[in-house]
Amino acid sequence: MNQKLWIQIPNDIKWKNEKPILKSEFIKLKKNKPRVLYGYDHYILLAKVFQFYPILKSHDQTPCKYLKLDFETKFEIIRTQIQQKG
Repeated sequence: MNQKLWIQIPNDIKWKNEKPILKSEFIKLKKNKPRVLYGYDHYILLAKVFQFYPILKSHDQTPCKYLKLDFETKFEIIRTQIQQKG
């Protein structure tokens, strides 16, 4: 199966009406470009931060890519290590 991980945001997603569960800012190492991830219950949105617009904060950027979270992906992201006794 060869498919893109990130796709264009579907029209039926109403992300502006929801509050994100998590927000993560990072820098793409190869190109040194800042990015922001917004985590919601069933999907993650990716926003690019443009450095030539210093008046805009990273949280003001409009997301441009979408990743749907199925059960397995969501489990891998939010799972925590369990200490085993013994």
